[in-house]
Amino acid sequence: MLGKVVSSHQRDWDESLPHVLAAYRASLHETTGFSPNYLMFGRETRAPLDLVYGRPPSAEPGAGTYASYVQDFAERMESAYRLVREHLGVAAERQKRAYDLRVRPAEFAPGKQVWYYTPRRYPGRSPKWQKMYTGPFVVEARCGPVNYRIRKSPHSRPLTVHVDKLRSCFREEQVEEEEAPAPPADGGSEVSGRPKRETRRPARYQ
Repeated sequence: MLGKVVSSHQRDWDESLPHVLAAYRASLHETTGFSPNYLMFGRETRAPLDLVYGRPPSAEPGAGTYASYVQDFAERMESAYRLVREHLGVAAERQKRAYDLRVRPAEFAPGKQVWYYTPRRYPGRSPKWQKMYTGPFVVEARCGPVNYRIRKSPHSRPLTVHVDKLRSCFREEQVEEEEAPAPPADGGSEVSGRPKRETRRPARYQ
C-alpha cells in the first residue's frame, strides 16, 4: 500500500504511513467481514469526511445511561466476534480446498538421500543467492504421516523433520546415468536425426 503513495525516491514513507494505516484500519477485512477499528473499539472511527459532512442520523448514538451504553457495547462486540469466528471457519475451509488442489504427497524410502531446507540469514549476503538446502542427509525411517527421521552421517545426531522441508538428492553420477542415451539395438553407431548446423567463421574474421 505504501508503494502506491510514496514518491519515486521513497524517502517520504514516514509521512504517508499514518494515513495508509488509518485507511487500512477503516476498511472491511475480507476474512472477518469487519474493519479492525470496529473489532478493536466496537465502533467505526470518525474520518475527516465525517467531520465535514457529519454522520448519518442512524449512526448517532441515542441518549442513555452509562449502564445501557455498556450493555449495548457488550452485545455489539459479542455479536461481531461470533460472526468473525463463523467467517474465519468458512475462510479456513476455502483455503484448505485451494491448498489440497495444488499439493502433491511426497514419500521418501529409507536409505534415500535428501536435501534438508534450513534457511539462515548471514550479514552481507543476499538471501536470493544463498543455498537454503544442506546435506545430503539419509532417510532412516518415517515417523508418522508427515515426518521423517534423517541423519547426515553415522556419527551425527538424527533429526525429525517435516516432509515439506525435504527434497530428493540426485548425484551427478546418477543424473548422468539417467540422461545417457541408450545404445542402439543393432550394435551400430548411433545416428542422430537432428540436422547439424554448419559452423562458419564470423563475417568480421573472414
